[in-house]
Amino acid sequence: MSALRPLVVAHRGESRDAPENTLAAVRLAWQRGAHAVEIDTRTSSDGVPMVVHDPDTRRLESVHRAVGELTARELSAVDAGRWKGSTWAGERVPHLAEVLATVPSTGKLFVELKEGPASVPPVLAAWRASGLAASQVLFMCFQRPTVAALAAAVPAGCEVALLLETRAWRPPAALADALRFAREHRLAALNLQASVALDADIVSRIHGAELAVHCWTVNSLRVARRLTAARIDGITTDRCAWMRTGLGQT
Repeated sequence: MSALRPLVVAHRGESRDAPENTLAAVRLAWQRGAHAVEIDTRTSSDGVPMVVHDPDTRRLESVHRAVGELTARELSAVDAGRWKGSTWAGERVPHLAEVLATVPSTGKLFVELKEGPASVPPVLAAWRASGLAASQVLFMCFQRPTVAALAAAVPAGCEVALLLETRAWRPPAALADALRFAREHRLAALNLQASVALDADIVSRIHGAELAVHCWTVNSLRVARRLTAARIDGITTDRCAWMRTGLGQT
């Protein structure tokens, strides 16, 4: 579990103020003192892990193109910043390798894989080539086959987490199922949606299973303080610097 509680994680970089999942957003988060940054990955048609959330480019450009049908070179040519404002025009969809290269010695990158198990080898290859320590990355996914593949492939000291939606949860059965899966695959953490279903009792039960508990995506100090009181380990937010100040971390 994190020595700093809670770890405040910049969601897709400092994404309230810069275009999400771009080098600009990631660098802004580090510049503002973020201890951790979360990004999303999808694989190009030629097998390169790219940092982009959606399965297509509709939100980024007027042309609707599937990410998985574009080469890394084609994706790198997509303007990923103009939608956020003219100031950010020219920001590109980065390679995962480019984002890994920004991580400072004290930083940690949360890498969400958006695809199936076939995406695991290229993502791990990019991380290994980066030279970052195992303690500087956490890999996670909603898809259980991908999480299982990650857990089987990462070395000791490298964290893997299962992402979970909780708005429609039916605890305790859903939680018991997640804990069984986590135990089976020796996961380090669960990363849950910060709905009202996520409370101190659930956090305590997950901690009792020797797992860290992270949550997403919180842009309310009231909610963040409630979760901090519940002893959450990590809070993902679009406003990392603002959140850390509000929680008294700066």
